[in-house]
Amino acid sequence: MKMLRRPASAASSMRFPFKIESTVAAPWNILIKQIGLKNSTLNFSDRSDAITRSHTLSDINLDLETLTWKENEPASVKLSALLDTRGQINAGGTLTLSPFSMALSCRLGNIQLSPFSEYLEAVSFLKIDKGSLAADGSASLSAGAASSLTAKLNLDLTDLQVKDTRTGGALFGLEAFLLKDIKVDTGEKKVSIASAALVKPEVFVERSKEKKMNLVGLTKPEPTKRPGSMEAPVGRFPSKS
Repeated sequence: MKMLRRPASAASSMRFPFKIESTVAAPWNILIKQIGLKNSTLNFSDRSDAITRSHTLSDINLDLETLTWKENEPASVKLSALLDTRGQINAGGTLTLSPFSMALSCRLGNIQLSPFSEYLEAVSFLKIDKGSLAADGSASLSAGAASSLTAKLNLDLTDLQVKDTRTGGALFGLEAFLLKDIKVDTGEKKVSIASAALVKPEVFVERSKEKKMNLVGLTKPEPTKRPGSMEAPVGRFPSKS
């Protein structure tokens, strides 16, 4: 009995009657047309022993439109909120996820400084009795191979009054402190300020009976533990009796 064999080329063509191609799958294109956060509240506090006051970011409204992972496709961003019921925060601009970049304009208004005085009191004998902050500007951030941040800002500090916690008396105040056209460029490692102005500054200088000036020793020394005591060091300027 004779066996008939087909040529190798014929066998090969019978085994694979179709062409196989190797392809790389394209990444998913994910698009979210709109994301909204409406009338939300964020409460935050500091667990440091020196900080007792908490703060609230309320009436938070955030809108994101056309958010996608597609390269070089920016999404629009809008944000508004209130800080401790009085401070106004507004921001808007674009956000790109791939590669990551951001360009925002921002405006702050009526930010009260006295609620944050404890942070200053923790390291000094100064207390912010009153004062408000306003600012407007823009910033752009890129996180590519050469990440950089550029920003332009105007800053207004108004109606500031600072007290000396050792005596309870006023130490200094001003009607306004104005910084205009502040420019920051982390890539160039450069900061510039076009103008700075102090409006009606007032300083209260006092010398105690011990011939010590109240403007000396305003920073608190580093806390040290005394043998058998947990008390912090006292100030160097004596309190009034």
